[in-house]
Amino acid sequence: MKTTKGALIILWLVFVLRGFFYSAILPIWEGYDEPYHFASLQYIVANGTPPSLQTRISREVSASFHVLPLPWMLRLHGTSPPVYTHDDFWKLTVEQRAELQKSLHQIPPDWAKLPSPEPLLNYEAQQPPLYYFLFSIPLHLLQHGSLESRVLILRLISIVVASFAVPIGYVIVKRVTGQSTIALAIVGLATMMPELFIDICRVGNECLALIIYTSLIYLAVCVVEGPSQFRKIPFLGCFAGVGLLTKAYFLAALPAVLVVVLWCYWKWPRERRELLLFSAMGLVSIFAIAGPWYWHVHQLTGSWSGLARETMASRSPLGMMSQILHVNWISGVQSIVLSHIWFGAWSFLRLPEPWYALFGIIFAFATLGLLVCFYKRFKMKDCGTLSFAPSTGHLIVLLSFCGLFWLGLGYDILLTYVSVAVSSSTGWYMYCLIVPELLLLYYGLQAALPARAHTWILPILTTAFFLLDAYGMYFLLVPYYTGLIFHSSASGQVSPASVADLWHVGMAEIIQRLLINKPTSTSPGAFYVLWFFTLLGSFWVTIRAWAQLRVPEAR
Repeated sequence: MKTTKGALIILWLVFVLRGFFYSAILPIWEGYDEPYHFASLQYIVANGTPPSLQTRISREVSASFHVLPLPWMLRLHGTSPPVYTHDDFWKLTVEQRAELQKSLHQIPPDWAKLPSPEPLLNYEAQQPPLYYFLFSIPLHLLQHGSLESRVLILRLISIVVASFAVPIGYVIVKRVTGQSTIALAIVGLATMMPELFIDICRVGNECLALIIYTSLIYLAVCVVEGPSQFRKIPFLGCFAGVGLLTKAYFLAALPAVLVVVLWCYWKWPRERRELLLFSAMGLVSIFAIAGPWYWHVHQLTGSWSGLARETMASRSPLGMMSQILHVNWISGVQSIVLSHIWFGAWSFLRLPEPWYALFGIIFAFATLGLLVCFYKRFKMKDCGTLSFAPSTGHLIVLLSFCGLFWLGLGYDILLTYVSVAVSSSTGWYMYCLIVPELLLLYYGLQAALPARAHTWILPILTTAFFLLDAYGMYFLLVPYYTGLIFHSSASGQVSPASVADLWHVGMAEIIQRLLINKPTSTSPGAFYVLWFFTLLGSFWVTIRAWAQLRVPEAR
């Protein structure tokens, strides 16, 4: 027990270290939509109320767009020149880059309270308000610091908040599998997934959504275990309500919660009266916590989510539904899978195709295994020899939350197509459900592979994501952010750097470039220490995954 507890604490620390490292590597505004999330926080600090869709971003943020190297996608947001992407920034002379850095430091802090003179509306005003009110508190305390310091500190706070998904996730997996070894291995696997950190290592509400969704899954897993757990249903409603005040995609969790309650209603007929009582309390909790906000949103926009694309589509629901047959669903699903495996932040860097093919085959194989095992389980009552097979109740939880979230992503593909005629969605949203997703992945691979291969699944997956993380970080992210590689004028893609490119520039120069536009207190020595312990932690997680092959429980 002590060994398990110690391993979990180390795993938690590795998660935090990896998050801090990603936060230090990513340039300011490189996180998905980061400047607009940050501007929403600034607006609440200045005015005490959330912004509207007609609110402009702050003058400080818009001024920074002209002196910072910007993500590739931000060049399309209507900012007036001069604008420098990372490609442009590193093609400038040393003197020109130094002048831009000087201009960044000369932006008056008071501009954080003023609207931008440019017509740059804050589209993140469509988000629910909970994250912004909570994180406006530390921003208020930091408002006199430099822009780069405020952004970095908010990123670090986000990582600490998100890290609580590690112990909660461990408890979920331990409860579903009954095995602490598998629980540590699956949480360790999540800790090695690079896109998870690209998603949460930014100023944005995903960090809060991660721990709320993970807590929601934990409560649902408890509830389906029997009438003695029905008392947790009101808390399930509370977390669903709090989630709805964090991200609109928690709307997909409501039917999943209903599925859980209906399954319990069918499973335990003698306790239906007690179940209905606690379910009513949970429903009241949802309406009491999130109802006023969503009613306000519906009154203003005519849609329940408040998302700009849905607001447009709600004006003609029949016209939107008529577009279903015109959507390229294969392209939409592909966009979700690709951006779930690895996407290089807001510059949308992409790995070479073989990487996506490899992980796509793994996911497809697991999906096939799940389908075969479901057929055997529900039709023939036999699923073969599995080292872990969730109970029916636990399986209902995993399938309902993940399946309905996928339906939500499908709806987002439709909205995107209706709005901009592109069939796509964002796969990094799925990381709020990373624990149930990995449980289903493991279950599916077990069903698809022979019994003698089951103990190899988690070590191989952990190693694969370790290599994916290393390749994406050292051959794409770091070289791109330090001016070693650029977008191709022909394809618009960025080709990975070679070992010769990295060797030619040298580690010292790369570190110096990474520290440009970072807080002045960040020294190369501190960066080296963080990098060393992050690498050490990543090796520890990977080696421990293989060492668990010798544990009798894992075999």
